[in-house]
Amino acid sequence: MGKTAFWYVKYRDVTAFESNRDRLARQKQYLGAFADRAAEALKENSLLPVELYRKLTPYMITDLTVDGAAYLASEAIPCMGDIRVHTLEGKTVKGALYEEFYPDEEALCDLILDVFYKEVNLQTQTGD
Repeated sequence: MGKTAFWYVKYRDVTAFESNRDRLARQKQYLGAFADRAAEALKENSLLPVELYRKLTPYMITDLTVDGAAYLASEAIPCMGDIRVHTLEGKTVKGALYEEFYPDEEALCDLILDVFYKEVNLQTQTGD
């Protein structure tokens, strides 16, 4: 809750090597729990997106209408349990001042293809 949750997902012990991995694991855990709770809240109160939109309006600038926000929320509900978090493969090394992460280039390409591309099976008809 509140600041406790904020520090839970943000904190990183900069004196411990690869402490970012622990932080990423906590963020993944928090995101999954948040998605589950958000899906439950939306099922309990279908007007929740409209209520949140109206409460947040003084603090935001958007061209998204309240109807658009409600529509997006209704589309998101079925997907809430399917949040996937990908971890990029690579190597962490101690730099002169900070830790440095170097991604595995081949794994990066594979991840991009897996996440952002959908294979299409094109069958051409030759008319024979």
